[in-house]
Amino acid sequence: MADSLRIFISHKMPTDTPMAEAIGSKLALYAGNQVSVTHAGRFRYGDKWRERIEEELNKADWLIFLATGQNEDWGFCLYECGYFSTNPTSPSGNQRLLKTFCRKGDQVQSALQAFNAIEISVEGVTKLLKEIYTEEPYQLNPRLSPELLSQTAGEIVTIFEGGERVERNFDVAPSISIELAVTDATRDQLRNGMLPPDCPVSGLKDWQKLFGKSIDTGAWLWRDLRKDWPFVEAYEYLLAKMIFDALEGRDPTGAIFRTPDSRDLFRMTLRRFEKFSGNKHRFHFTAGLVDLPFDLLQTGSTVEETVLYHLVNLTWYFRRRVVDKLYRRVLELKGTRNPPEASVNQLYDELGRELMLVVAQSIMRNIDNARIVEKALGAKPEVRQLVEQADSFEQLRRAIFEAMTHGVNGLPRIAQDLYNMAMQNYEFYNITASRYSEIAKNLPRPEPPDA
Repeated sequence: MADSLRIFISHKMPTDTPMAEAIGSKLALYAGNQVSVTHAGRFRYGDKWRERIEEELNKADWLIFLATGQNEDWGFCLYECGYFSTNPTSPSGNQRLLKTFCRKGDQVQSALQAFNAIEISVEGVTKLLKEIYTEEPYQLNPRLSPELLSQTAGEIVTIFEGGERVERNFDVAPSISIELAVTDATRDQLRNGMLPPDCPVSGLKDWQKLFGKSIDTGAWLWRDLRKDWPFVEAYEYLLAKMIFDALEGRDPTGAIFRTPDSRDLFRMTLRRFEKFSGNKHRFHFTAGLVDLPFDLLQTGSTVEETVLYHLVNLTWYFRRRVVDKLYRRVLELKGTRNPPEASVNQLYDELGRELMLVVAQSIMRNIDNARIVEKALGAKPEVRQLVEQADSFEQLRRAIFEAMTHGVNGLPRIAQDLYNMAMQNYEFYNITASRYSEIAKNLPRPEPPDA
C-alpha cells in the first residue's frame, strides 16, 4: 500500500488557476500531508519556470488535465501531458495515471483521447476519490463513508462546471490596491523605497483612514495620498520594498502600520499581485487590526512604565538586528580587499529595511517624541544630554542612506555612522533597562485570593 500520492494539475493559465487550486484542495481534503497537489500556476514565470514544472512532473504519480473547452490554446498543457507520459512509473513505484476532466467526452483533444477521460459527474469523480482514499494501492483513508466521498465529488463537479457562485462578499479588514506600470525606471524607484507619484491607490472598508484621510473619498493618486501623512517616509519605503520583493520572486515582509491620531495598529501584508496585458500590475495589501496589550497613546497611571517597556523593546531590537548582525557584516566587508558588489548591495538592502523598521517601530510605539522619552527616563542631566544627542540619530540614518548610493566606496562612512548609532543605542539601552528595573522592583505584589 502506498503511503502518499503526488498529483499535478494541468490547466489553462491563468484563466483556470483558481479552479485548479480549488479542485486540488478538495482532492487532498482527507489525507493530511499524504496527498500533495501542485500546478504550474504556483510557480513564477522566469528563467527556471519550465524547469520547476518538469521537476514536479517527474515526481508526480498522477496528472489531472482540466479540459475546460476546445477554443483555447492548449499547447503547454499538451506538453505537460506528453512529458508526464514519457515515464510510465512514478518515483514511488506505482503506475502513473493521466486523468482528464471534461464536460463532454468530445471536448478532449484527440492527442489525449487514449487516456482516462472522466466526463465530469458525481459518479465519475466519486470513483476517482475512491482510488485515492479507499482502494489499493493508495487507500489513504479507508474509513471514509461513501456519502462523504459523494458529497465531496459533488463539490468538485460544481467547481469544474463553474456553478459555484459567490452571492455576496463581506470585507472584514481594510485593504488597499496599488496599480503601477512596471518598467526599469519603476523598478529603480521601488528598489530605493519610493512609489511612483502618479500610481493610483484604491481600497475597501474605510481604507483611507490608514493614511489619515477622510473615508469614502474614492481612489487617490499616490502623490496626493502621501501628502501630509506624518509617517510617509518610513511606510512608503516599506510598501515599496514589499512590492519590489514580490517582483523579484522573494517573500515580502509585512510591517505594522499606525494610523494617525489613533490607538489602532494594523499589520500590512502584501497578499497577491496581478499582471495585466502590457506592463500593468496591481498589488493587493491587507491591513489586519492588531490587538494591543498596552495603551498606544500612553494615558493613565502606567505611562512611564509603558514608555520604558517600548524603549527597552526598541533598543533591544536595534542591538540584535542592526548592531550584532548588520554592523558586523559592514565591518567584515569594509575590511575585505575588493568586496563583491553583489554582497554589498544585499547588505545595503537589508540595512535600509532594518533602519526603516526601527523608524516604523518608534512610530508604532509612540516613542518618536523626545519629550515623552525624557519624561519617562527622568529629568537628570545625563538623560537630557542623551535625549539631545538622539536628535542626531535621524541625521545619521539619512547619512547612511546617502552613503549607500556610493556603493562599495560608501562602506567607511556607513561603518562610522553605524558605530555612532550603536553607541547611542548602547547608552539608551543601559539607562532604560536600569530605570525599568527600578519600577519593576517597586511594583506592588498581587493581592492573594483570600485577602
